[in-house]
Amino acid sequence: MQHRSLVLATGIYPPDFGGPATYVAGLAHAFLEQGYDVKVLTYAEVGGTTNDEGYIVQRVSRGGGPFVRWFRFTCALRKLCTQESCVIAFSSVSVGIPLFFSRVCCKKFLRLGGEFFWERVTDAGVNISLREWMYSTNILHRCCRSISR
Repeated sequence: MQHRSLVLATGIYPPDFGGPATYVAGLAHAFLEQGYDVKVLTYAEVGGTTNDEGYIVQRVSRGGGPFVRWFRFTCALRKLCTQESCVIAFSSVSVGIPLFFSRVCCKKFLRLGGEFFWERVTDAGVNISLREWMYSTNILHRCCRSISR
């Protein structure tokens, strides 16, 4: 069997709560059961590494503002990823930007449940579906394609 290494990169993970935290924790367990070498990379109040029921969870401190935070996440991605790895990113901004700058040479997938800019637009009162937003925003398409290369 081929060695399968997977990095799940997310903005939140338990004990933080929310959709992505729950979703990524469930995926990590499911991929582990399928024989993958799973690593989770996430932001947290305090950085550090733990072993969470058979897989590594690397936490990067949220402190220091976005540029410092993204730099730390970029460095962590470089350490966790190998050429055989596959990275699934769960945010176009907090994870996607560091993934783009990490220039890791592996397969990358950007999974958008919501989308940062779309959420800001709809919060401001614009009535547009995520699908409509994705197809109407050329700059977003270019960014997402750049991140996932």
